[in-house]
Amino acid sequence: MKKTGMTLLLALSFAVVCGAIQPAFCSGSPSRAEASPSGVRVTFVGNCGFLISVDGKKVLIDAMFAGFPGGYELPKDVREALVNARPPFDDVNLILVTHNHGDHFDAPIVRQYLKNNPKARLVSTAQVTGQLTDFGDRVTPLTATKGEPAQTDVEGIHVKAVYLSHGTLPPGQEETINYGYVVTVNGLTLFHTGDADPKLIDMSVPLSPEKPIDLAFISHFYFNDDPFSRKYVREWINGKYDFPIHYAYTTPPFNRAEIKSFYPDAVLFDKEMDSWDMPKK
Repeated sequence: MKKTGMTLLLALSFAVVCGAIQPAFCSGSPSRAEASPSGVRVTFVGNCGFLISVDGKKVLIDAMFAGFPGGYELPKDVREALVNARPPFDDVNLILVTHNHGDHFDAPIVRQYLKNNPKARLVSTAQVTGQLTDFGDRVTPLTATKGEPAQTDVEGIHVKAVYLSHGTLPPGQEETINYGYVVTVNGLTLFHTGDADPKLIDMSVPLSPEKPIDLAFISHFYFNDDPFSRKYVREWINGKYDFPIHYAYTTPPFNRAEIKSFYPDAVLFDKEMDSWDMPKK
């Protein structure tokens, strides 16, 4: 093979490998030792689940789930890495769960993980933490109500849980409590909505008056041109970087082209364990 042909082949091979690792910045797998140049890396775990690494601190949100047989399930290799606390999940400080649904939380997976990573702590609703009472003070229930957030600190990470209704229920049906989380770690602030119905949110009350949101994780179907959705995404949350979430189990389905047409800078992932590095200032 001519030298030019070999060079082209090597270049293409490198591009393919890098593309498999990261959709936005090909700076290496999150399981490797090297850090993001900015110190901030977001790894897509699956559906609404993300691993956020900030200068050595790691937060998992809605990533400890199994999914549903016959529908989307967490890939086997990702699940095995999770339950065995293998890189990049080996030294997670904080696990957050927005609510007790199978596409966001699985008690057996969390239980195995907590056994394999003794340093990890979990914060969630009482409906979630009530299934993990055998871990003592490593599991913290918060009680946030409408208009009254609940707050705690874990390993130097500040967590504010905001009650955000999952939606209106038929009479007599028990509500699944959903919390959105405003998390501040090493000076960076992120927000994850869980499954919030914004029509039941009082958007006259600021979400984060203390500090603007840097990373915003929001259900994908609000990234459209509807005036109400734009107010929710652009004004009430107003994240510097937007991450559409809920890749599965939604109507309408995840539509990359539509999201990009209205939010061209939104961060989308191709597959589980792809990562994005926040640009260095």
